[in-house]
Amino acid sequence: FVQVRLIIIYTADVKRGSTNPVLDIGGLKLFLVEAFLSDFNSEELWNMVDSKLSEGLRLDDEDLMRLIIYPLTFRGKKAKQQAVTRAINLAKNITDRKRMIFTLKMIWTFSDKFISDKDAEYIKEVFTMTKVDKLLAEDRQRAIDAAVEKAIEKITKDVTESVTESVTKSVTESVTESVTKSVTKNVTEHIAENMIKSGDSPEKVSHDTGLSIEVVKKLIKSIEKASKGVAAL
Repeated sequence: FVQVRLIIIYTADVKRGSTNPVLDIGGLKLFLVEAFLSDFNSEELWNMVDSKLSEGLRLDDEDLMRLIIYPLTFRGKKAKQQAVTRAINLAKNITDRKRMIFTLKMIWTFSDKFISDKDAEYIKEVFTMTKVDKLLAEDRQRAIDAAVEKAIEKITKDVTESVTESVTKSVTESVTESVTKSVTKNVTEHIAENMIKSGDSPEKVSHDTGLSIEVVKKLIKSIEKASKGVAAL
């Protein structure tokens, strides 16, 4: 027969002994496995994680979970909100970016009912920057690889068989550097144009892409001019 195991996790607002571990709905009884976060010592959880980060050690999965549930070990909305802010600030020190993003995401999920607007907005900005950084990196690398390949093909046709391996390597590095600078600028402006067309403000576009506000405004004028030209047709 099928065995169903239902685990209920209670925040610190719920004390052990105040609940019923058996859910009786008439023809069916469910025996619940209860976990009470009120049993945890908040400062012990904090110190275990904080000490590792202070020593530059890598946090394991249990450490991440300690930090994620840390705000839930407090009673009352205000205390939880303060603990969320504290947990987020500590999570910023996680050097592994993927694990840092995961931890922030889980803190947000677990604390959704009482997280402050300021903390929620910060986590959203981290997610947004992660997506923008990834998009910039992927587009830039594809464009660089394609441009370098074409440049090397042209150079290869012009050089003689006597060109040594060291010379070829030197030429490749030189071409890669010059092409990278050009392509990076073009890709970044392309990302900015897409953000402008999506309705993002000039300040946000400048913040996320690293372009100056003056450059962003020039791109906006260029887009508006192009749109007027299309409308005139």
